[in-house]
Amino acid sequence: MDLSSASELNENFERASKKQKTTINILTSEIDNLIEQVENCKRQIENEGKSITELGKDVMNQIKNTHTKFQQAHKELHSQFSKFGKTIDRCFPNNEEKLLNEKVKISEHLVNQIIGEHLFREGLVDVGTIFEKEAALQLPEECKKQFIELHTICESLKKRDVEPALNWCNEHITRAKQHDATDEKELEDLRMLAFQLHKLNFVQLLIQNDSKKAIQYARDNLQAFADKNISEIRFLMGSILYSGRERLIKSERYSCLLDVSQWDNVLKMFKKLGCRRINKPMESPLYVAINAGYQAIPTLLKLATVTQNIDIGSSSDQLAVEIDLDDEFQYHSIFSCPISKEPATKDNPPMLLPCSHVLLESSLKKLARNTKFKCPYCPTTGSLSDCKPIHL
Repeated sequence: MDLSSASELNENFERASKKQKTTINILTSEIDNLIEQVENCKRQIENEGKSITELGKDVMNQIKNTHTKFQQAHKELHSQFSKFGKTIDRCFPNNEEKLLNEKVKISEHLVNQIIGEHLFREGLVDVGTIFEKEAALQLPEECKKQFIELHTICESLKKRDVEPALNWCNEHITRAKQHDATDEKELEDLRMLAFQLHKLNFVQLLIQNDSKKAIQYARDNLQAFADKNISEIRFLMGSILYSGRERLIKSERYSCLLDVSQWDNVLKMFKKLGCRRINKPMESPLYVAINAGYQAIPTLLKLATVTQNIDIGSSSDQLAVEIDLDDEFQYHSIFSCPISKEPATKDNPPMLLPCSHVLLESSLKKLARNTKFKCPYCPTTGSLSDCKPIHL
């Protein structure tokens, strides 16, 4: 859907929404007036002894008038909704079935596993348990426990409570130190997360204008991170002179400590590190697959409108056209052969030549022709046996 279609859809929605509200107000007012007239007639009959026949005619006329207004209002509302419905059909053509690739075999068990993990990842334990039962799925208990723990900590961070995250961080730092094969970067990332969590706690004490507690907290918790974060610790120590929300806001140098984006950054840091610690991707595979597919649909639909006999599934692992996805969906390096201009695939990987230049395997085989070849970019010669595949 392009911008003009989106604008048209929004305008028609606004008109339909406005018409609906206006119609409801008018009809509600008419019903109230009719009820009031009926009650008034009832009082006149009971208290003044007036003829029910004479008053009944007035009431019947009022009912007929109200009915006519209802019909007219419904007609106008239906007309507006009909226009909106046509706009929806025009902006969202029902031709998605053209995009389905029946040649691709999808494992139902794998899809169910992805859905089940997503539910536990989002903290929907009850729903996830029911889904497991109905889909005859059995997710590892340890996996579910880890997802629930991470979700609980994320929810605590959203509520400005860092203690659960700190406890998790300290536990994993201890584990990392005890493990002989621990990646140094992993340990540093855990320590950085712990420091950022302590920093948030320190700032909370500043906001509460409790300088003594802030100083003591820094001595007890920030001092251990001085080897890597001494500059930031000094900056935090200087902010004690401006403790209190109002003074921090007015301070040109330290007002940045009140930036709420710090909480968002720490939450993202925790999610990334937490998922990495349990060997899971930061984002749910279900979320990634749906979002990536959603971005691809407009391009494929546009192609389907100009190509009647489109074959999206001409290859089991490639689409008919190239789809540009957002940077968040770029997980691997992409190599494009300088000779054939084709991207690397699993069946056609990039090959490292003896001279350190890189070509696709298909291009290399054309150059070699089962004999020695000369690099197209330098005087070096070599053979296929001298080349090594590069795993992206």
